[in-house]
Amino acid sequence: MKKILFLVLSLIIVTKSSLAADFNSCKVLYDDQKYNNAANCFYQRIKANPNDIQARFYYAASLYFDRQYNLSYAQYKYIAQKYPNTEIGKYSKAEAAKVYRRVTAIKKARENDTGDYAGILNYRSKWYKMPVKIWVEPGPYKTTALKAFYEWQIKSSGLVNFSIVADPKYAQIKVYFVDTINDPVSDHNIGLTKLRYIGNMNMSANIQILQRTDSNQMRTNAQIYPVVLHEAGHALGISGHSDRNNDIMYENNFTNDTHLSDRDINTLRAIYK
Repeated sequence: MKKILFLVLSLIIVTKSSLAADFNSCKVLYDDQKYNNAANCFYQRIKANPNDIQARFYYAASLYFDRQYNLSYAQYKYIAQKYPNTEIGKYSKAEAAKVYRRVTAIKKARENDTGDYAGILNYRSKWYKMPVKIWVEPGPYKTTALKAFYEWQIKSSGLVNFSIVADPKYAQIKVYFVDTINDPVSDHNIGLTKLRYIGNMNMSANIQILQRTDSNQMRTNAQIYPVVLHEAGHALGISGHSDRNNDIMYENNFTNDTHLSDRDINTLRAIYK
């Protein structure tokens, strides 16, 4: 009887430890910027071993980049208080302060989500006839890309609207998911829009989105969505960027939100008025 009980207990221990993902597997997700998946992965590790301080630190970092700021702050603060005299504790204290400043700045920015940034754009142009015909390359990201375009349509109350075409030769805006972009893009951006216009009238737009990470893994739909949303703004005629990272049209992809702000929509209205 004791032998059977021992075997059962051993099985429970092995099963529990197997649920905790390998640290390197979690780190791969983090390096691939799959921060939500990485956070879940590191969370399983610290559930199995609450004293795994390295996993907890990366858990906090993953939460931060996944825009879960309050949870990230709590984790950094925990590390700083538990290990105050260590390098990781001191660094976590500094990171907690950084997250707190960001949360405060976001709150203030949302309270002042008014006006627009049309005055600082490089150029403005627009589509004169609606609906704008769009074609999205078939594949795993098509539905996600279409949702991004429809967010512009819905939040602008139909000021811009779209129709989907099955053949790219009939499209005015084309969206491609590629492994490489020949034109230079910054390290912070994984999309590029080439907009052709005459005067202030849009003629055509080609959008390219990098579908693979630096380690050649396919990006998640959650990663792709805000990028398409941003590039769709360029394709609509917003040639330039916002100066606030609460707006989806901020100059890089690490915005405070993954959806359009009032300022994004107000800027669109300033162009299409």
